[in-house]
Amino acid sequence: MKFSRKLLKNIARRVEAKILEVLKARGLQENIRFNPKLKNSGLLDLK
Repeated sequence: MKFSRKLLKNIARRVEAKILEVLKARGLQENIRFNPKLKNSGLLDLK
């Protein structure tokens, strides 16, 4: 099954938002940023 880049990017954004929400609920105080170039491929990696 082949996914479009736009779909993968949107999925990565939703997963990123959920991860950040969970981390903030656990008391995270550092600013975490995901690598935007990899997000275009549907991957999440900390920058």
